Amino acid sequence: MSSIHTPQRDVVHITLVGAAGRMGRAIARCIADAPIQGERGSRVALHAGITRAGSSAHGTAIDGHPGVRCTTLVAALEGALEGALEGASAGAHGAAGHVIADFSSPDSVISTVAAIRAKYGEKPRENSGFGRPETGVRRPAILVGVTGLGAEAVAALRGLCDRHAVMLTPNTSLGIAALASAAQSVVRALGPSYGVAITESHHAMKKDAPSGTALRLAEAIARAGQPVPREHIHSIRAGDIVGTHTVTIAGPGEVIELTHRATTRNLFALGAITCAKFLAHRPPGWYTMDDLAGSFAGEEASSGRG
Repeated sequence: MSSIHTPQRDVVHITLVGAAGRMGRAIARCIADAPIQGERGSRVALHAGITRAGSSAHGTAIDGHPGVRCTTLVAALEGALEGALEGASAGAHGAAGHVIADFSSPDSVISTVAAIRAKYGEKPRENSGFGRPETGVRRPAILVGVTGLGAEAVAALRGLCDRHAVMLTPNTSLGIAALASAAQSVVRALGPSYGVAITESHHAMKKDAPSGTALRLAEAIARAGQPVPREHIHSIRAGDIVGTHTVTIAGPGEVIELTHRATTRNLFALGAITCAKFLAHRPPGWYTMDDLAGSFAGEEASSGRG
């Protein structure tokens, strides 16, 4: 039985790194339950599930995808995958898209980048643009939803964005993007005399603290003119909390609280699929959830912003 799914026309094919993890399993289930229609009329399909070679899940079938077995990223990026994508894209009304989505761990992200570099080379081919002109096949887009990445991993990802569409987002919820925008608006309206604090709560197994989402909220608020000191970002790890983020803005005689509460992990899985569909047909560049939110608002998504 093949380890990868045969690509089809007008379908966004997702190679899922961390397929045996909590988020990976949730994304795989959502793909199996309902291939979601969306941008460009495309559907989504799980092309390959990626685990470590020594993982107990290696070689096993992925729930809901009996034809797809967990393999390594190096194996998934072999010529058979590339040739299959070429066959699916050639002459198609809408070319097949390929997205490598990494929801594994900070250490694994470095390995993902290394495998992509080894496959596609350190330098883009002359006049190749986003794809290869002789076949029209696009280089895969890259979506990373891993939190707690160090500077080395972030720099490695940024090093790919001149040849690939790349998005690094610690939270794939559109609601969180809206929360960040709302917090910026309130801070700008009230001015520096109001203090800001962020509280984030997650399940007991989450290792990094503060969460990547809390740090992203702090960065957004800082861009609105109100730096949030690290000691004003509070973390709670308890039970099976999916994820709650509250921005507290307090001034003389009043307190404003803006809260986003995730009630199911499927929220992030469905958001990851939406991100993958967004990236699949984008030119090379560095993308954020703001670009995705802007595309829903009818704005032109920006790219390559360094």
